[in-house]
Amino acid sequence: MERSLTKKNGEVKDHWLDRWKKGQKCTHSAQSPLKTEAEALIWALSEMKNRGWDGVTVESDCQQLINIIRAGRDYSA
Repeated sequence: MERSLTKKNGEVKDHWLDRWKKGQKCTHSAQSPLKTEAEALIWALSEMKNRGWDGVTVESDCQQLINIIRAGRDYSA
């Protein structure tokens, strides 16, 4: 996985690129680091569900995202 941050007109954008098997690429771009963290968590949870995994512990170093999840509130990034 490759990741880069760019800043233009005072706005920081987070870009990342996944390389899948057989050289396929999947690119992503988000408006904020928080949104990127949330999208990554949603993707990981979806993958775990699709693979039938249960009893999994999920960890994150994004305290802001954890606080939002624990508070059970919506957030617009």
